[in-house]
Amino acid sequence: MIITVNSRFLDGPQTGVGRYIKNLYAEISRLDHENGYTFPRAGFLGRNFAGKFLFDSLFVGLSAVRSGADIFHAPTIGLPFIKIPRIKYILTVHDLSPFQFPEKELKITQNYYRFSLCRSLHLADKVIVDSEFVRKDLLKHFELPLEKIELIYTGVEQTFFVDE
Repeated sequence: MIITVNSRFLDGPQTGVGRYIKNLYAEISRLDHENGYTFPRAGFLGRNFAGKFLFDSLFVGLSAVRSGADIFHAPTIGLPFIKIPRIKYILTVHDLSPFQFPEKELKITQNYYRFSLCRSLHLADKVIVDSEFVRKDLLKHFELPLEKIELIYTGVEQTFFVDE
């Protein structure tokens, strides 16, 4: 099986989603020797809003098709615009902060987030959330079948453990 992961967030500072991708797939690659993984990166496209939009909605999906992916994982709201029937789409939602704190975001960011999240929730075969709070929020704001949402808690980086 081939799994393609939207890895645009690995191109910037290693915070939030970038750390999530890096740590999740470092552990998976250590444990999983049966499946293949591809990690398309945005490169220069990830430097501005238009480039990020093009990468998330088009280029990363084309990369999944070219690689022969069976599964596409979007570790944040960016699923490709077009659903390829043979590819299962998995979406991870970490929070709904642009909905809860709209004053913290530019209007264009709010609109993009709302549009992308609605579209991605519709296209996803499975939605992963990393807290019960986010699961309840999704069910409150969107009409989703309960069985489509999977609660999987995030791990803790080794750097947070203290050797005794």
